[in-house]
Order: sequence, then C-alpha cells, then structure tokens
Amino acid sequence: MLEACSRKHPKKDRVQDVTQARSRSTSPNPSLLVKAPSTIIALNPGTPLHSVPNGPSSPNSQSNSVSHAPIPPKPTENTINPPALRAGICAWNNLKSFAKTLAPVGPIKAVADELVECIHIYERVSKGKEEYVLLRGQLEDIFMEMESYLSSNPSPAATLSVKNHCRDVNRIIPSIAYQLARYSNPFKLALLNVLEEDPDAHTRLPRAQFNDLIVEPLTMCRDSLPLDLVIVIDALDECDNKDGTSGILDMLLTQAGGLPIKFFMSSRPEPAIRDQMSKAATDQAGSRLVLHELDKATVQTDVETYLQVALAPINPSDEEITTLAARAGVLFIYAATVVRYIGYDNFRRDARGRLRTVLDSSVSTENKTKEVDYLYAIILNQALDDPNLDPTEKADMKRVLFTVICAREPLTISALTYLLKMGNGDRVDAALRPLWSVLHVVEPTKLVTPLHGSFSDYIFDRTRSQQYYCDPERHNQILAQSCFECIQDTQPQFNICRLGSSFPKDNEVVDIDERVNDAISTQLYYACRYWAAHLMSTQRSPQMDHYLKTFLSKHLLLWMEVMNLKKAMDKVPWTPA
Repeated sequence: MLEACSRKHPKKDRVQDVTQARSRSTSPNPSLLVKAPSTIIALNPGTPLHSVPNGPSSPNSQSNSVSHAPIPPKPTENTINPPALRAGICAWNNLKSFAKTLAPVGPIKAVADELVECIHIYERVSKGKEEYVLLRGQLEDIFMEMESYLSSNPSPAATLSVKNHCRDVNRIIPSIAYQLARYSNPFKLALLNVLEEDPDAHTRLPRAQFNDLIVEPLTMCRDSLPLDLVIVIDALDECDNKDGTSGILDMLLTQAGGLPIKFFMSSRPEPAIRDQMSKAATDQAGSRLVLHELDKATVQTDVETYLQVALAPINPSDEEITTLAARAGVLFIYAATVVRYIGYDNFRRDARGRLRTVLDSSVSTENKTKEVDYLYAIILNQALDDPNLDPTEKADMKRVLFTVICAREPLTISALTYLLKMGNGDRVDAALRPLWSVLHVVEPTKLVTPLHGSFSDYIFDRTRSQQYYCDPERHNQILAQSCFECIQDTQPQFNICRLGSSFPKDNEVVDIDERVNDAISTQLYYACRYWAAHLMSTQRSPQMDHYLKTFLSKHLLLWMEVMNLKKAMDKVPWTPA
C-alpha cells in the first residue's frame, strides 16, 4: 500500500547534492513515478533508502540503480583539486543525509545528532588535509555498506522503525517537495532558492512547510510544469498524529485549489477524515468519492479485469473469474489478497488447487485470508482498543457491531437504538463512528450494513478474529430477547392501527398503507419477523423459555396482526411435520 510519506525529506544539503555532484546519476524509482495518462507522483515508503538524485531528472529514465560519488585517490600534496573537492562535498552530504534519515532507527537514535555534528565539524576542517580525505573515504565506504545492507536485508527492528518514521505527519509536505524536486528541474532550482534563504524550512509546522516548500516554488515554476501533474497521498489515515492529519487535510482542501498540480488522497473512512471530506464535498463538487458507493456493476467490471490479467498464468474460466469478482464486491483488497494467495511463489505452488480452495467456501486456510485478517485486526484495534474510551463506550461499540453482523437484515440507526435500548440515536452514532471502515451507513435511509461479506466471516471465526470474536449463539440470544421485549413494550396490543371497525377488509380501508407505516415501526416489524430465527440460533435456557412462554400467552395476537398488516404471513416461521 502506498503511504502518505517518504523515508526522506529535502534539506539544503540534499538539494545541493543535485547541482554539486554531476558525476552521479540516478532516476526516479518506477513506483514513485507513473506517466499514463496523467503524470502521477506517488509517495511510497516501500523503496530502499538511497541518495538524492543528481543531474537532470527525467520521468522517462530507465535506470533504478544508486551510484555514489567516486572516492579520489590519495593525494600527493595537502591540497585537493576541484573535482575531488566536489566529490568530497557530495560524500559529506551523503553521510549527513544518511545519518539524519536513520535518526529514528533503533540504536542509531541515541547518537544520530552527535554523528551529524561530528561529520559537520570534519567537513569544515577537512579542506586541503590529506588525513581528512582518507577519513572521508572510509566513512563513505561505511555509508555504502550500510545502505546496501538496509536496502537488501533490513532487520525487523529497523524496518519497523522506518515504518513508524513514515507515519510522521510532519514529513508529508517535505516528502512531496522532495519527490517534486526529483521530477522537475525547474522546481528543484526554485526549491533550492527557498532553502538557501531558510535551510530549516522543513522543520516548521506543516502549514508553513506547505507555503515555503510547495506553494512558493510552484509559483516560481508554474509555467514549466505539465497540466496533468497529480500528487497521490495514499493511506492518510495511517499517520500517527490524528490532529496533525486533520490539519494537513484541511490545508490541502482549502489552499491547494490555485496550484498548478492536483492532489489525490485516499484513506479509510476514519471519523475525523470522513467528516472533513463530507464537508468539502458540500462546498466543492466532485472533491469526495466513496469507493463502496460507486455503481457496483462498474466496480466489479474493473475487479474482473484485474483478476483476468493477474491470474492469466493459470487461465481461469470466465465462470471462475465471475465468482471471484462477486465475492470481492467493491473491495479490491479482497481480490488482491486472492491473487497473492493463488499466485504464491510465481504460481508454482499448485495454483489451480489454491484457486479451487478459494472457490470452495467450505474450505478455510490461514494463508488465503491472512492479509484481509491483518487489515480487519488493525481497524478493530484502533476502534476498540483506544485507551481514551471508557468501558461503557467500548461495550456500546461491541453491542452495535455484533448486532449489525448478526442481524437478519440491515437495521436503521433508529431501530438499533430501540432494540438495544441505548437511549437515543446519538449514542449509537457515536458507537458507529470508529467502525466506519468495516460498517457502512447508507444515506439517506441510515441503514447500517457490513462493508463486505468477508468481515462477517472474519468476526465469526475465533481463530481469525481472536479477541474481537463474536459468539453468534450468545448474541443471537441477546437479539431474541430484544425482539420479545420490543413486542412486549408495544402499545396498543390490539388494533394497532386504531381502525374504527374490525368489519371492513384491510384493502377496503382508504388510508391503510399510511396507517400501517405510522403504527408499525422498523424495529417492531423486525422483531415480529425474526424473533424465531434468533431464538433457533441459541441454546435452550430457562430465561429464553420464560420469554417464549410470555410471548405465546400474551402477545401472540399482536404478532399475528402485525404480520398480517405487513402482508408477511408467508414469512411466519413453521416447523415441518
């Protein structure tokens, strides 16, 4: 997944790298730059650590290698010729940039600042000194060795530290400026001018960063940029500082409109981000797009195309592709997970057998659901394990979540409020907000549904969901009890539509449909229709026996009246002889 940050950010010495070391050349990583049909610069932390590109950048460059400044041979005098001096400056910059980039990583964190200062001191006194040229060469060797190690065989601790480093919201704007400098020479020169005036611009607050590192350089080179340049910030919700993320989003929504570039941001529907985007959609038409609200047929066509191309090595049938696409629904994450499972080890591990496993819904394996499980675990951890929640709020969230998952048909927020006796809709709405990434509230009806069928499979499987497991038997008992209590609390218990006479047939009452809609609420109809389904999904107990006996002896007539008025007598539960 793309991240809304890069592992590095531009600093004065890095931009100087561009103009001072022409002997080195590196091109943008293909994952960072795509050109079809628009020019897109995507911020991706998955690329190896490398030095700032030198020389003219080209979006069509093919090389993805990283070269380094040559180490000059041992001089015969205490002076250094100009080419060697330029290479030396480049090497010092490499070392300082590398040390600063590694600052958040494990043990290096404790000594990073001192290391940078040490390098800076040596740089100042090294002009014309043979021993410092040798030291610089040795340090450059260390730099190359460490970079090679971290690029090819990073330790788990270092990888985790770099991932945390990438979730720093304060690095989003510097990362964008860095990638733009890689892509555009005019922007690079404009950015250099800004950094010469303020070398610490990247350390300011995000709003100041945006003005200094993005707006000002873009204004200076506006006419040299293509008209279709797009900056992609993916997974905005994964940044650690939620307040900072909100500030970045607000800044881009309010200040980026006049710039010669466009911003494309993606995120799970976390509450703060969703609220801001909803407001922006009201103010700016077309600024917000909800993936699962798109036309399902259109999305599934795209999913089918993806599956056909990705699974081409095993030549699946049209029927198999259609079945997989139907299961994916509007979630590409499901389709991508299936492709990775089937195509493991370049389709060398019985790919056809793995495809049959996926198509056979009765078969479950850990590997084929691992990535989806990881995604759901992250979402539920953020929602249910938030240390700022009190026990009542956590209990509300679980009750609402499990009710939506166990319900026999989608319920409105109002119906959930009544069935769960949670006072008012605000309490249910507050419980739903952190769960928007797995539950979808349909507008304007306010029906609440699981976002994807795979979530129900996950939550009902104890081995997969672990501490977030929903015991269906236990929660169906809660829902059966709620249904009985809803019927019991309804008034009046007879002639619920308050008809003047019982003699006319229902179809002879002029306003019967309006009376029925007013008298029979969503939750009452749900209770009458599904009490038996929930009851049959539980184990028999004295408590449920009591509820059933009370229902049959006191509320049976009301239930029959409701089912008749809703023309649902064919849905009455029955037991075959």
